[in-house]
Amino acid sequence: MSTISHSERPTNIPPSVTDKLAALRRSIVGWLVVDGLAALVIAALGVFLVDVAVDWLFRMDLAQRQVCFVLMIAALGYVAFRRLIKPLGQSFTDDILVLQVEARHRELGQSLISALQFSRVEDQYEGLGMSREMVRATIDKGTRSAGAVNFSDVVEANRFRRNLAKVVGVVAFFVALGVFAPDVLRTWANRNLAFGDARWPQDTHLRMVDVEGTEIILPAGDDLKVVVEVYEGIVPDSVEIQYGAGRSARGESEMMPLDGVVPGDLISVDAENKPSYEYTFKNVLEEFSIRARGGDGDTPWVDVKLVDRPAVDELVLELTPPSYTRLKTAALARGQGPYEFYPGSKLTIRGTASKTLKSATLRIARRGRPPETVSVAIDADDRSQFSVSLSPDQVMAANYELEVVDDVDRRSRRPEAFALKAVSDRIPSVGAKLDGISSMIVPQARVPIVIAMSDDFAITKSGVAFRVKTTTELAPGETPPATDGDEPPVEGDANDAPPADAGTNGDGALFAQDDPPADPPADPPAETPAEAPAEDAPAETPPADEPSADDAENAGDAETDAPTEDDAPAIAFAERSGEIAHDELRDRYGADKIEFRFPMEVGPIELAVGDDFEFHVEATDNDTVSGPKTGKSHRFQLRVVTEEELRSDLLRREKDQRKQFEDLIIGQDDLVTETKALSSEVRGRPETPPESRASLLKAQKRQHQIGERCRTIANWLDQIVLEAENNRLEGPEGRYQREMRGKVIGPLVRLVEVSIPAAAQLVDNARRLPDGDGIERDKLLDAAVAAETRIAAEMRTILRYMVKAEGYQEAINLAYRILDVQGNLNEATKRMLRELIEGSGDQ
Repeated sequence: MSTISHSERPTNIPPSVTDKLAALRRSIVGWLVVDGLAALVIAALGVFLVDVAVDWLFRMDLAQRQVCFVLMIAALGYVAFRRLIKPLGQSFTDDILVLQVEARHRELGQSLISALQFSRVEDQYEGLGMSREMVRATIDKGTRSAGAVNFSDVVEANRFRRNLAKVVGVVAFFVALGVFAPDVLRTWANRNLAFGDARWPQDTHLRMVDVEGTEIILPAGDDLKVVVEVYEGIVPDSVEIQYGAGRSARGESEMMPLDGVVPGDLISVDAENKPSYEYTFKNVLEEFSIRARGGDGDTPWVDVKLVDRPAVDELVLELTPPSYTRLKTAALARGQGPYEFYPGSKLTIRGTASKTLKSATLRIARRGRPPETVSVAIDADDRSQFSVSLSPDQVMAANYELEVVDDVDRRSRRPEAFALKAVSDRIPSVGAKLDGISSMIVPQARVPIVIAMSDDFAITKSGVAFRVKTTTELAPGETPPATDGDEPPVEGDANDAPPADAGTNGDGALFAQDDPPADPPADPPAETPAEAPAEDAPAETPPADEPSADDAENAGDAETDAPTEDDAPAIAFAERSGEIAHDELRDRYGADKIEFRFPMEVGPIELAVGDDFEFHVEATDNDTVSGPKTGKSHRFQLRVVTEEELRSDLLRREKDQRKQFEDLIIGQDDLVTETKALSSEVRGRPETPPESRASLLKAQKRQHQIGERCRTIANWLDQIVLEAENNRLEGPEGRYQREMRGKVIGPLVRLVEVSIPAAAQLVDNARRLPDGDGIERDKLLDAAVAAETRIAAEMRTILRYMVKAEGYQEAINLAYRILDVQGNLNEATKRMLRELIEGSGDQ
């Protein structure tokens, strides 16, 4: 309250006047205070009643109540300023008070104000030109007049009493309200002064289910399902969920009533089934506040606080292949699965989570099987780190899910997932081809095999597995040898297991029958080099006019002794198998690729003429997990024949190549003639006509074609010679080999590599010469004709040696036929002697 200023007390005014002025001043201050308080309490009562009504009817939010509180304080402050503070701040001087008294008591005239003013200048009157006696008389008159007047009449007593009654009445109202309706006053004070959560009396009471306190802790990104129930009172027609930041409603949505909601029902506190409503906030990513309102009831505001779920920040997958693979442990790039692994591998999983962990679990899910759960170890020093090592039995083709749980049992939003895919260790790849062997061999042959073996990791063993099929004729009455099995063998691949009706005794099976068995299924042709013939021809038989005289003499006996259909010999079939190890590769085993040439000697196998010799190459890897696997090449099938049969076949093939070579000589002669004709056409002409150039191009191509066919014949002949060597038809560097390689194959190769390309180049050079250079062209053509002529001459020389080699072979074959006929005569003579001896004994 401001201080009321006044003039200094006049020195000559009696105290009776000054005391009355001081009392009047105090009365005025008291009146103003009561008047201001009356206005203030009336304003406070009005604000209170309005705020209670608004809050009761509209159930204001905290923010709204805070706004109302500010408005109330502003209104009361305004009233207090206008009606209390500002009036008390006015200045009430003695002059103003005296004037107010004279206005109230007009009988005083202006005597009192005059006396007051003269008293201030009493010591200066002479300087002002005034009479001392007049001044003194005026002061005394005013003092006497004031003594008979009541200064308090100036203040309006009735209004003071009314204002005082207002103050007392308002205070009495609040006291009575506190005595007779304390809940109302307490609730209002809690809500609008303390900004608490007290509730006004209501017909409907709502609460959020499973919410304790004023916060909901929700993992960021999860859905928030809010369930509100009517736990007491009247079921409202609808319930809205309000939401917004800072506990103020920024939006609302209607909640979905669940089963059992009947609007208007009265629900007791102890009812078992409470009507409920629900609403779901999807993918919550920001914090906010919620409350539910229905009817005249609402729930307190609840703050939704977000926390992060535990997540795997770092993940390291280390795959250790099985030891036999000799592969190093590899780190698998995160998120790039499915990862391939070899059975028997180990997997180590390490990682770091975003939060301190309580536990971690790895689930292994395979299709059609229940998932397997593996516990993951948590680091004791740093509980955000985890690790687990999977044994080979746990590393399988499956989906893996790693789930982490934090200290408050929150699980990772999505498990860290990856997949493994099993990769089988493939069986070794085995490629093989025969080098210098066709489809026939003799019992003492050497069979060179060019072998290439490879495996994913290592070859540990290899060899040649073979099977020999022997067909023999039994003498009349002879019993086939007994076998350990009860069933005959069947034809088939050496790699196939015997069928159910087959039996063997380890070395083979044997059975006899009156008639030969039906032809077995056709086997694939034997592997042959690219240069070897694809088919076998029967051995060449001697001409009909070549049999000896002894053969003619015994022809009748042979016809007489020919067995009848009933005396047909029985046929026995035997089969045996075995393996030839590649002992020379011991130092090379362990490599993932091996290539070598294996000269297989068939002598130790003891093959006989007429046998079918089947074999293939096998290679075994180093798989120690699922067991070693064996790869096989394709099967080769060779027929064991006599030297005579093989020589006849080689001679047949040699003659075939010679006939083709003769055709090439004719073609070379024709080419010489054509080139001469072209040379004659263009000789002396400066230009080369387009048709002549085209003819020269054709001549060049024909020369190249003749060269390529000569190369093919050279390769065929070389294979024939190599086959003779491998079958040991002659010793090393025998006459046949020397003749063929030195005088046929070698010259053919030189012809192909030197002479023919040179002649073709001469023709091409002549063709490419520009017009106007006819002299140079004619020289080139003359040189080309000469070169082609020399080629034809060289080819005829080679042909003569080819014919000579054929004669040598024919001479050898004739000698073998003579020996064969001689052997037959010897056998026939021995048989006739036995019959004569047996016949004489019977007589």
